[in-house]
Amino acid sequence: MTKLLALITCSKLDRILNQNLTIKKIFYWKNKIRIATILICIFQFGCNHFTLPKGELSIIDTKNKDLPDKNLGSHKQYDVVVYRTYFNTPDTNFLVRYYQMENNTLNCHSAEYGDKINFNKASYHWLSDTSVLIRLKNTTTNKEKIFKVFGYGSRNAVQIDK
Repeated sequence: MTKLLALITCSKLDRILNQNLTIKKIFYWKNKIRIATILICIFQFGCNHFTLPKGELSIIDTKNKDLPDKNLGSHKQYDVVVYRTYFNTPDTNFLVRYYQMENNTLNCHSAEYGDKINFNKASYHWLSDTSVLIRLKNTTTNKEKIFKVFGYGSRNAVQIDK
């Protein structure tokens, strides 16, 4: 009788151990799947994420000249051009042209900024597909002005933080 009881107890114990091993295996595979999913997400984000263009450029002086046409054929997406323009004002005016894709078509937007400081260098950093951070700098006095330009469709805007 005790042998039979011991045998029954051992078989129950084996079943319990097998169930525990099965639970451990399930837990093990669930963790593997979780880790693999996280790695796949990180890899996908790394492959799809790219930085938007930024760079430095010289300001094109248009004194005694007409402003160049927007000529979409000679520009590509994310191009930025800064012109120094002259009007009948005491300020120096700057025209920023920036090129972006809209509905699979290249579009040119313009924004103007005027200041008493005569800047001679410019830099840009695209913040999104429709907005650009512009930095005008006078390398002699180290003064600079930073502003954002936005555009989509027929609308343009300038945001100047003071």
